[in-house]
Amino acid sequence: MYQCFVSNNEESAQGTAQINLGGAAPVLVRTFSGATVSAGAAWTAQCEAAGWPAPAVQWQVDGVPLPAGDPRVSAPAPAPSAAQPRPSLLSELRVARVRPDDAGEYACVAANAAGSARHAAHLRVLGPPHVKPMRDRVVAAGSDAVFVCRVAGFPISEIRWLKDGKALPENHRHLVFPNGTLVIRNIHKSDNAGYVCVASNPDGQTSRSKLNVQVMEAPAIDPIPTKSDLQEGMRIHLNCVVTKGDFPITFRWLKDGSEIPPALAVTEKSLDDYSRALTFNSLSVLHSGNYTCQASNAVATTNHTTLLVVNVPPSWKVEPKDSESLMGQNLLVSCAAEGSPKPTIRWTRESGMPPSTYEDLSHTMNNYRILENGSLWIQNIHPENKGYYSCQATNGIGMGLNKIIYVTVHVPATFSSPVQNVTVVKAGVATLDCVAKGDKPISINWFLQGQPFDPAQHPRAEVSEESLEFGVHSRLLIKNVNRDDSSSFICQATNHFGSDRSDFHLIVQETPGPPTNVHVTGHTSRSVNLTWDHSYDGNSPVSVYIIQYKSTMASSWQKNVQQIIVDGEQTSASINDLLPAHTYHLRVLARNSLGVSNGSSIITITTAEEVPGGPPRDIQVQARNSETLLVTWKPPEEHLHHGEIMGYYIGYRAANSSEPFHYKTYEVIPGMELRNILSGLRKFTEYSVLVQAYNRAGAGPRSEEVLAMTDEDVPGSPPSEVHCTALSSQSILVVWSSPQISDINGVLLGYRVTYRTVMEWDDISTPSEQTTQVQKLEIFGLQRYCNYSIEVKAYTRKGDGVPSKPIFCRTQEDVPGAPDDIKALVMDSRTLLISWRPPRFPNGVIINYKVYIQSLDGASLPMEQFEVPPSQTHYTLSHLSPQRRYEMKVSAATAAGEGVPSTSVVQAPSTHTPARIASFGHKMKVARGEELQLPCIAVGQPPPRREWFHGGKSIQEDDHLRINSEWTLLIPAVKLSDTGNYTCSAENVFGKDEITYFLLVQESRNKGIPLAPTDFEVSKSTVSSISLSWKSSLSTTNTVQGYYLNYKREFGEWEKIKLSAEENDFTLDGLQCGTKYQFYLQAFNQLGQSAPSETITSHTRGTAPIAPSKSHLIRVNSTSISLNVGSWGTGGCPITTLVVEYKPRQQHEWTLVSNNLKYQQIDFPVLDLSPETWYTLRMTAHNSAGSTVSTYDFITLTNSGAIVEPDLIIHSGYKYNHFYKDLGVIIPVITSLVTVIVAGIGIFLYFRRKQESLPDNKFVGTTSEKSCDMAPTGGTSACTDQKVSGCTMMPSSPRTASGDREEPLYLPEPVPPAAPASTDTVNPYATFRLPPDAENLPAYDNYSDSVYMKIKKKSQQINADGDWVPLHSLYQAHRY
Repeated sequence: MYQCFVSNNEESAQGTAQINLGGAAPVLVRTFSGATVSAGAAWTAQCEAAGWPAPAVQWQVDGVPLPAGDPRVSAPAPAPSAAQPRPSLLSELRVARVRPDDAGEYACVAANAAGSARHAAHLRVLGPPHVKPMRDRVVAAGSDAVFVCRVAGFPISEIRWLKDGKALPENHRHLVFPNGTLVIRNIHKSDNAGYVCVASNPDGQTSRSKLNVQVMEAPAIDPIPTKSDLQEGMRIHLNCVVTKGDFPITFRWLKDGSEIPPALAVTEKSLDDYSRALTFNSLSVLHSGNYTCQASNAVATTNHTTLLVVNVPPSWKVEPKDSESLMGQNLLVSCAAEGSPKPTIRWTRESGMPPSTYEDLSHTMNNYRILENGSLWIQNIHPENKGYYSCQATNGIGMGLNKIIYVTVHVPATFSSPVQNVTVVKAGVATLDCVAKGDKPISINWFLQGQPFDPAQHPRAEVSEESLEFGVHSRLLIKNVNRDDSSSFICQATNHFGSDRSDFHLIVQETPGPPTNVHVTGHTSRSVNLTWDHSYDGNSPVSVYIIQYKSTMASSWQKNVQQIIVDGEQTSASINDLLPAHTYHLRVLARNSLGVSNGSSIITITTAEEVPGGPPRDIQVQARNSETLLVTWKPPEEHLHHGEIMGYYIGYRAANSSEPFHYKTYEVIPGMELRNILSGLRKFTEYSVLVQAYNRAGAGPRSEEVLAMTDEDVPGSPPSEVHCTALSSQSILVVWSSPQISDINGVLLGYRVTYRTVMEWDDISTPSEQTTQVQKLEIFGLQRYCNYSIEVKAYTRKGDGVPSKPIFCRTQEDVPGAPDDIKALVMDSRTLLISWRPPRFPNGVIINYKVYIQSLDGASLPMEQFEVPPSQTHYTLSHLSPQRRYEMKVSAATAAGEGVPSTSVVQAPSTHTPARIASFGHKMKVARGEELQLPCIAVGQPPPRREWFHGGKSIQEDDHLRINSEWTLLIPAVKLSDTGNYTCSAENVFGKDEITYFLLVQESRNKGIPLAPTDFEVSKSTVSSISLSWKSSLSTTNTVQGYYLNYKREFGEWEKIKLSAEENDFTLDGLQCGTKYQFYLQAFNQLGQSAPSETITSHTRGTAPIAPSKSHLIRVNSTSISLNVGSWGTGGCPITTLVVEYKPRQQHEWTLVSNNLKYQQIDFPVLDLSPETWYTLRMTAHNSAGSTVSTYDFITLTNSGAIVEPDLIIHSGYKYNHFYKDLGVIIPVITSLVTVIVAGIGIFLYFRRKQESLPDNKFVGTTSEKSCDMAPTGGTSACTDQKVSGCTMMPSSPRTASGDREEPLYLPEPVPPAAPASTDTVNPYATFRLPPDAENLPAYDNYSDSVYMKIKKKSQQINADGDWVPLHSLYQAHRY
């Protein structure tokens, strides 16, 4: 339940509403079906209904509800079902033994508050027909009466109605339905009769029942008149008269829909059987109301209502009285009257203008409201509302009521402004005006700071007072005010009805004091940041602060002073736009509404230096050609350099574009002219060029943009949106849009429109051309109904641009020309065959032919013209007169009309008809694979013998060539070899005739568009180019104007190059190295482009970068390494960038050294490494063919620059060798013994052993990448050009001329584990001797750049993967 409350100052009201949620209309879940049973059988009907609230179930038979408690109906019971969201009720009707009377329509009705549902079905009982009894009916005349005949028994073949023994229907008002329903429309008394319903079955058994119908007329009541001027005390009566209707009639009177109360003393009198009167002896207001007369008979009840109004003049219910109120309060003046009809209350007010008149309140006030009970409500009353008011009550009866009252409004002492601010300039006069309104007398008192103010104690103060019509005016004057006079004054007014006060705030204003504590918080080359403290504001808020600054060269603050202004709330500011390296004086001033303060203390500050302050001067740009501009300029003004000008940035872009500037850098060379050339620009394009100077601090301001245009060229794109429209049979309108402005490449002089006819085949006609300056052209003098190919191209002074893609338009149809040829052949004595060839110029689509015939010998003809469909080119004229001459001609027609007729032919039918052929031979073209039919229609008596020839040889039918019964030669799929002459011959005894077809078979009907090139292939490729070749198509009739080569890089976009028609090969340059490309080719001419050729794929030469060996790449020091960047192999494609990273070998995070290392940088250092530490270096090289990543492990040297001795790695078979075979054992032993016994012998043996070990060994190679194959016994080595990593050997133990001093050790590079087999044969006892030029090699005293290698020892085991022994360990073992 929801409630709504509404209230005001007078009364309140409320409303309620109830919302029921979740209601659901009944749904019949289970129903029953109709049945046909025998008498005595049992029958059950079930009806299950679901809904919320739970529905009530009722059973009906033939529309009549079964009585409550019928034993056949079981009480509804819950029937839970999982399929139903709500519970359902099941009701059952059970008939234990069916009787014939039980037959009928049974219905189940389920209903609840949300709706209802009904289901019905028939129960039929087998047996003879039985018409159920019908009750007699009384029916109102003029209505539609419906009578239902209920029939039991089954089957029933017919139900009919009889009236007085006659079968119905008798007229259009009778309707009889097969189910036994009778309807009588607009029934009247003539239909009074007995009606019999007769039912019969197929066996002829019948049953009947009678119904008596009585038609009665309903009562009709005349209008009941009443007077409109009835008043209290009068006497009247109301007469109710029934003018028609069948008796008996009963009457009844009602007042306002209910019985008339006895207290009203109203009497009813019956005058006769058809009228009744209502009598009022003394009217009162209680008698007012609606009186209804009801007249009833057996068929209807008729009502008539009349309104009775008793008028009563108004009288006071509440009489108004004089009222008074205080200003600002609400006033209610009561005024109420009663009467009939209800009186209308109207308030007026005295106008105040003589003579005394009263006006409607809306003319004099707007703060009132007339309440529903007539009272006057004045809200927030004010003195203007006082005066005389009149309350009038009228209802049109009598004189009405009127009462005049006076309303008094008392005004307490008040001020219109409770607070006033008085502002005065220092040394001026302050005037405080206090005006009080209200009823007199009014007294005024002044207060200062809450204390009474006595003017006698203040010599500069005066107080005066003046009486006004509406109150009192008091004025307080204070002369020569100063800062101390700023204070608050109170003016208080009092009368008999109240008091009020007005507060005055006196503010003495002056200019502010200067800001204090001005200091600089920071500065740059062009700005200074200042801050300061507020000072006295002079009782007027500081509106702004003014920061003034000037150069120290200016002597006065009156001239050449710049300033900035900030809001008065700020205590800091930034001075910008200063000159670099300049000294300034600064000060701050405050300003309020009275003026500007004195200046603060002066601050001196010098700005920092910065980039150039001015742009280059005298920029001049000249066009050299259509893609190049020459730029010259002069340096900025000298005082704006702010340092040495190192160079210039030259920026350029297309004018009026949003794209960023492209920049070129120009480095200054003393004595050289400042000029530069911009190339690769767009044609005939206006460029915006600027120049920007830079020094060590950076780039200065840019110069103003200078506009220059590249030279003119031919348009680079065709006109767009080319459309054509046929205007007539000989004219076409062509319209187009201009090419994009960026593609015109010059001053557009006009357009050339090229057009030519498009033939049925690929024959190319001579083109015509017209020139125009506008973007449309109307072409006249064209062929009728002809298809034209049209191209448009723009041109400039440099020549014609690219033509548009051809469009095609056909001129409109026109009347056709005459048929090209005509024959008239004799078929027999009464028949002629006329044949013709279509017009050479059909000028449209032929829609029919007309054959005209006339007799030259006066023979009669039933028709003189015949219409022939367009697909037929012959016609048989029969029923002619023998031996009579006839003239014949043929015309063709299109949608435009009928053309001129052919020439006339004359022929006469005869009995002797020689062989003649009606068909016409001609030249024809077909495309390979098309179906071809060559007709050969022949006449003659006797019938001629026909034969086909190809190239003079008789044609024999086969799968390719067939001849049908009409002697039409059929070729289902034409071949190129079918080209030639085909002749049909016809011959009989009276003559012979033949025709010849000249057949040309072509490859296709391509409308002149060239065929795709063939044999498209790659002939050659390099690192930056791919050469292509192809062959033109075999067609000789299709003119090729050029080729479009389409290509794309892998993952790139398709690009297109236009090639000339003479080319059959092309080399595409400027390609990316080592990259995959795709290509296809199209031929084109003015009619269009061919289909694309097969798409082919190829690669430019080159691979991803090739990583070098560690020995060639890395030189190790203690805290850094040096990388030989040039040792990377390019793979044939230039290396663009390299990425260098490193990390300690045991860590996971990489340190990036450079991600943009150039390949041209030969030596690149990696610094900040730790001594004696293992690192991993990772380098990534990129080129257009891909990327290569390679990692290298290395160890830095010690702090002293020595090599860190690597871990000894023992060969897998090393420990199994005999001691005397082990170099690490036998040499130290021998050396020790020889040294102890005889030093001299030891030295001798030493030299001898050296000579025996390497008598012929020589140092082989340098650091080149050549392999060295050494003999196992220390013989000479052969060097090849094969690249073998790790075969580069460096000399050990270089010697001086004396042969005694030891030189620093030179060790070979490390050999990786996967070294070639040639290194497997290196003798573990081999030593090395310096080459002759070894003395020129640098000595590595600290081993900072030395390297070492591992020599693989030959294993005695089968396993070839042995361990590695450091060579320097062997060397230590051999030292004496």
